[in-house]
Amino acid sequence: MWSLGLVAISVGLVVIACVLPVLEFVESNQESWFGYSVLLIGALGILIGQFAWIANPILALAWLASLLRWWIASAVIAAFGLLVALTSFRIVGQKIPLDEGGVRQATVGYLHVGFYVWLLAFLAMIAGPIVLRIISSQRSATADIACAVGRAALIRNADDSAHHRDPRTDRAMLRSRAQHRPSRRNGDGVRGAGDCGRYDGTDRAGG
Repeated sequence: MWSLGLVAISVGLVVIACVLPVLEFVESNQESWFGYSVLLIGALGILIGQFAWIANPILALAWLASLLRWWIASAVIAAFGLLVALTSFRIVGQKIPLDEGGVRQATVGYLHVGFYVWLLAFLAMIAGPIVLRIISSQRSATADIACAVGRAALIRNADDSAHHRDPRTDRAMLRSRAQHRPSRRNGDGVRGAGDCGRYDGTDRAGG
């Protein structure tokens, strides 16, 4: 449940980033690019030497690892994705094509708020699994301590009962067991329960 909530937070941050402006251009006549646009066509950035879009599938792998409760793996994958995402700063000041032929171009002025919300999705997948890993370890240690304390209490109670037991009670219990011991059949008849205590190891043929 915790892992699902963590992934939901990260996914929510990505969704929020998609509806916020991500790229602002120097040219005043060029509109901002929103996150959903960059998500859809960002893979083409590879053609101009921009590889930051690859951080998205890496983040998806971190989500999967978190759902599988691979906390450390999830944090490591997300950290690697964050490093890839940070290469986005290289696009500032770079001209990017606005059409297929590259006739129209615009210069990126700065990265807008949507970009930083996108980075928060990675940070959530780095810090979250580490925190959940610590909580899981603490719960496991607490459970082990509780089990150890419980076993120690049972052993102590058993020892106390043995020390304070009345010898007369033990003798009464032994007599009761002897009286209720199952009857033993000999060669010709049935040996009564009262004879168990006087049995000398040899069976008598007659009563």
